[in-house]
Amino acid sequence: MSVFIALPVFTAELHLPFPEQEPAAHLALLRANGYGPDEHAEALRSALDAVRAAAAHLLARRDDAPGDRDLLLRALLDADEEVQAWAAWGLARRGDAKLGRARLIELTRRAPSWGDHAPLIAADLLARLGDRQGLESLRRALVVADSGREVVRRLYPFLLAEADAPGPVTETLNAALQHEDPGVRRLAHDQLQAARRGVSGVTSGAGAG
Repeated sequence: MSVFIALPVFTAELHLPFPEQEPAAHLALLRANGYGPDEHAEALRSALDAVRAAAAHLLARRDDAPGDRDLLLRALLDADEEVQAWAAWGLARRGDAKLGRARLIELTRRAPSWGDHAPLIAADLLARLGDRQGLESLRRALVVADSGREVVRRLYPFLLAEADAPGPVTETLNAALQHEDPGVRRLAHDQLQAARRGVSGVTSGAGAG
């Protein structure tokens, strides 16, 4: 087992539609740390928060399989709230709103602090389930300097909701095309392009990916 951590590198996946970039980066993270694509249970026992979060994400988004719910329940109790957010989404996708959606709502109501992206991720995941109440959390987070890329990354499901009538999210991403941070510019560009092509990446029920 590797003793290092390789952080997700979203720039390595530019050839993919925006919704596939994060899963690909998380899969690459697991592989770089010695885990196979189906070794979710093992990766969820990692000492590294980022590895556990990546494992919870990939487990949550796949089609339901025997034992998945038990793993997601375990991840929901993880010490790291990003892991909890992905696990909650996985449970909600499988119809467990009490344990899933409710936890995401709790997370979105907490203001993110420096380097803390769990409320931003939760807002994104709630929107994928059709609940857009987390948008205000993202708007508030735009004033936090370290969160620029993460905030923009999490706007995609809100952008899709404006597909027929461009609104403030579309305007925010268009403005982000001029941002001083090239990472923010790229994320905004990729989302706008994917939305124009109708690439949803938003799932609301078991079996959807």
